[in-house]
Amino acid sequence: MSTEQQAARLKQIKNQLQLHKDRGIRLCLGCESEPRLGYSHGEYCETSPRLPYPHKLGQRFEAFTLHCPGCGFKLDGFMNLQAALCEWHRANTPGDVYYAARWAERFEQQMMAKAATTLEH
Repeated sequence: MSTEQQAARLKQIKNQLQLHKDRGIRLCLGCESEPRLGYSHGEYCETSPRLPYPHKLGQRFEAFTLHCPGCGFKLDGFMNLQAALCEWHRANTPGDVYYAARWAERFEQQMMAKAATTLEH
């Protein structure tokens, strides 16, 4: 992808994200921070984000994730922005006991994985 194509794609992603921000993106259930977008693209390799569908090494990919800058809660990678936004809204549904329990479970798993990674280094 050329530099001009990359710039055009990033502008398209920013515009799409701004459209959703204008409509209101749910805040994090843990600390009520606004989520941040993580974006990766390029040639798929062993260090690329894990995606919901298998990719072959050397294939082009895009991955989107949303994460909380306050508490560190994050989503898995998705292959388009709309899917990442939908998952964020579902995972951060306020006032719902089921989603609050799922959020807490995922957060605990993430913190345990983070602690294990820190101990290894």
